Amino acid sequence: MAFRIDPLCERLILANQLNEAQKREVLAPLDETPLPDSDSLKNLCARLLKAKEQGEKIMVAGDYDTDGICATAMLVHLLKQLEIECGFYIPDRQKEGYGLSEKTVQLVCERGYPLIVCVDNGSSAFGALALAESLGMEVWVIDHHQLVPNQTPKNLLHPSQLPARYGHLCGGGLVSLVVRALRQGMDPLESVLAMTATLGDMMEVFGENRWLIQEGLRVLNDQGFLPIGILLAGSQKPYNDTDITFSVVPKLNSVGRLGQIDVNSVVRYLLDEDVVSIQSHAKILESLNLKRRFLTAGIDWSAVVETGDFVVLVNAELPEGLSGIAANQLLNKYKKPSLVLAGSQQGYKGSGRALPSQDLHAALKQCQDQFLNFGGHALACGFELAAAQLPAFIGQLSTLKIPSASQPDYDEILTIDSNQLQLASVQALDLLRPFGTGFVNYPFTIKNLKVKSLRVLKERHLKWEFSDGSEAICFGGVSHYQSYIKQNTVTLKGRLSLSTYRGIQRIVLQVEETDL
Repeated sequence: MAFRIDPLCERLILANQLNEAQKREVLAPLDETPLPDSDSLKNLCARLLKAKEQGEKIMVAGDYDTDGICATAMLVHLLKQLEIECGFYIPDRQKEGYGLSEKTVQLVCERGYPLIVCVDNGSSAFGALALAESLGMEVWVIDHHQLVPNQTPKNLLHPSQLPARYGHLCGGGLVSLVVRALRQGMDPLESVLAMTATLGDMMEVFGENRWLIQEGLRVLNDQGFLPIGILLAGSQKPYNDTDITFSVVPKLNSVGRLGQIDVNSVVRYLLDEDVVSIQSHAKILESLNLKRRFLTAGIDWSAVVETGDFVVLVNAELPEGLSGIAANQLLNKYKKPSLVLAGSQQGYKGSGRALPSQDLHAALKQCQDQFLNFGGHALACGFELAAAQLPAFIGQLSTLKIPSASQPDYDEILTIDSNQLQLASVQALDLLRPFGTGFVNYPFTIKNLKVKSLRVLKERHLKWEFSDGSEAICFGGVSHYQSYIKQNTVTLKGRLSLSTYRGIQRIVLQVEETDL
């Protein structure tokens, strides 16, 4: 390799098949770069400033996932700082569905808003865009989802218009460009929310995204941002990408998924500066996420079928807001493109998830004539189809092929002996963060771990302590206790991390597979 780095880091980089430019990015923090030379960005910023000069009101139309919520809060925060009168609205997932609707356009027009700015949606809202134009309104779209050929919105800021460094920005990432253009930098709210949006939408962790994640985490750890920090209770500082992905994103997403409270209240929560109010709302988010976890645990997986390259679950009783979570769980289990269809008023609403080397959107686009609605990107898609179309759709899936990039033998590359597991090596791995799409923190297989003790935690989990001071935990692994209790050495596969207790740092292996 071209870089002199720790052997464990070298193995992880090799497993991810990084090119030389990507290696340079993961081995050194990226610096902030000048804004891209983009006519779309310049024109959007000019239009916002014109609205300020002319006293026009702006309606920000957002989306109900983490990216859409954060992007909405960022843009509203910016407009208020620029003293531009604005409102915002995110539709109810169950009652209104995704994106800017004609009903919303009509209501916004009646309330005297001449300008709508869509964030994380709008690129395929052709009916709503046409209605707005007929009513004499102007709509700007800030979106990163796949564009429909020959139907590009007239006023658009999209990653495809930008240089390569910015080519994988999500909605929040695109709004961060607007913030930097109009205010010469981001404050803590915008930095932390851009980072959260990027991780929440599972964007590629290279280029501008890498800088946004690193900068947002730096600000969160150094300066704090209470609405996000309070959702990290139980996590150790310094917070990292894993903490955001597993402790913050599910709580923000749970509101849109369950539909039990108005998702617009989460935007207000992120903009709130009152400590008591933030603490109160955080408890609501925690409660909703616990309910989401309970409902997800109760999903009936018995109807899962494999058809061609796909894994499919059709469950008319499943709350449609949980379909994305279920698809992700299937993806993790089967390592194949996964689709979950939940019942809807029109028939079925589906969510799809794919591996980083695959393009699910391109594959499902071949079925587009069967869909009532369809959108997304390479790794995640959403669609809706009539009940009568379901058999034909399932049949067509069996004929679709999703080309995948060749992958190296991860197990061989990432298998080491316990004597190669050194604290300095795991510390070096931690410095490669952020991990995510394009640079995965793959599990290592550790052989010949010498057991010092094994015990059961909370009647469900197994925890090992090893003679070298490292630890391992297997969540839900209590059924293996009798098999392991008499073993002096074990081989375990899991993700390596660091834990600090009373100032002492140790290696922790979160077990995914055992040698049984």
